[in-house]
Amino acid sequence: MRLRSLIPSLVLVSLPLLCAAAPVATPEATATTTILRIEDQWLHAKTAEEAGQFIAPDFVGVSTRGVIETREQRLARFRPAPQPPTTAVHFEHLSVVFPAPGVAIATGQVVASGSNGDPVYTVSFSDTFCLRHGRWLAVHAQETLASAAR
Repeated sequence: MRLRSLIPSLVLVSLPLLCAAAPVATPEATATTTILRIEDQWLHAKTAEEAGQFIAPDFVGVSTRGVIETREQRLARFRPAPQPPTTAVHFEHLSVVFPAPGVAIATGQVVASGSNGDPVYTVSFSDTFCLRHGRWLAVHAQETLASAAR
């Protein structure tokens, strides 16, 4: 009988511990996960249409050759990665920051490697996303060829 009377007290005492142990995703953590997923899908897109779903209509970017281009121009030159002689691409040093509400900046490097695993080239990039109507869309991208095969 005495144990039954203790159960409500034990529940009240243990509830904060149970709640503290449960991970709670913050809006920023959720947005970071979304941006990282978009970056990965954009990098591995197989068609211009697939890549275009992440790019805002008013997008402006700078290519590795220093060319300023619109969304249409970027998609017109789209080619799926990796391109020969590379056989694989992956991210390094990828990070996301939120300088203002509804704005995210992803920076990092795309490393392309050959069939032997050696790096062929590295592109450093910065992508700026805006949250529009509940979707993160790229409004700007800057790419710089950091190293090329010798």
